[in-house]
Amino acid sequence: MTAKNNQKVEPRILKGFRDFLPDQARKRQYAIGIIRRTFELYGFEPLETPAIEYEDILLGKYGPDADKLLYRFEDLGKRKIALRYDQTVPLARVIAQYENKSSRSGELKILKKEDFGNFFNVISILSVLHHIWQMSKS
Repeated sequence: MTAKNNQKVEPRILKGFRDFLPDQARKRQYAIGIIRRTFELYGFEPLETPAIEYEDILLGKYGPDADKLLYRFEDLGKRKIALRYDQTVPLARVIAQYENKSSRSGELKILKKEDFGNFFNVISILSVLHHIWQMSKS
């Protein structure tokens, strides 16, 4: 690869990111499919949030050390934004933002005390799947 000034550009990936080549991608998609079906079996609904959030929504929410892990930048519109690394804070934002709005199934379902049994069943299954996944990599 060459840049505009004819210098070679080394192909590389940003720290904290990774490529999933075809063999890994197939295994990953298979495992994600099992996880998705397991969650659906226990009545959980899918949720997708943007990969970026306003910086102030994420900063300080994961703890002081975690702020160093955020990729933060200013976009062309001069907005301070950051790349989220999990769904914890975005889920809290969704709950706060849409708590009184309806969804396809009626209402945004919030995990309640009585749901913890199903939640921990799913977590147990996911733990087993994680161990299977780790063994398949070796």
